[in-house]
Parts: sequence; C-alpha cells; structure tokens
Amino acid sequence: MSFNLILVTQPAYRSRASHETLEAIMSLALFDIEHKVVFFEQGLTWLTADQRSTKSKSIEKQLNALPMYDSEELYYVAEHQEAIIGKNKVNSLVEPINLETLSTWFKQAKHVEVF
Repeated sequence: MSFNLILVTQPAYRSRASHETLEAIMSLALFDIEHKVVFFEQGLTWLTADQRSTKSKSIEKQLNALPMYDSEELYYVAEHQEAIIGKNKVNSLVEPINLETLSTWFKQAKHVEVF
C-alpha cells in the first residue's frame, strides 16, 4: 500500500497557510492520490468545534467538506490532545491514533509533506 502522509503541524488560521494546506489535501484527493492526513501538536487546533475567523473561510466547514473530495483518512495524535486543546471536543470526522502508529506510517509512506 503506497500513500502520501500529510502532517499538519501549524495552528489554524495562520494567515493564508491554513487554506493552502487544505487546497493541497483536496488536490491529492481530486487526482486520486492515496493519502492520510495527521493533525500533530499545534495542528490539533484545526479540530475544535465552533471556530470563528473574522478574516477568512471557516476551517471547520472546509474540513467537513473533505470527505466529498474522497479525503477520508483524517487522524490526530491522541497523546497531544490534552496539552493542545484540553477537553474541547474534536471534529467527529477525525480519528485518534497514537505515536507508534504515526511512526509506522512514516516508514510506509511514499512521500511525507509537513505543513
């Protein structure tokens, strides 16, 4: 099984970078490139509900649209949840993984892209 691994490490609403990351993920899906997206450390800030940005599109709405683009393998590192977002509820489309699983995926991935 060959796939691209996308690691989202930057916080949500970090200028235009957040939307460029989403566009890259959607492009992989549109071209039928197998991929997994992992929200890591500060990247978990993308996953909390009811985010509001006064200057840009809602990341929450765009994340919820990813399955329509066949981008369904969305994960976050469970060990980071409490330190980064506390008890806040995580988007229901994203599944928890542990660091051991992520390490295995790093070894299996055809390409790794860090945003």
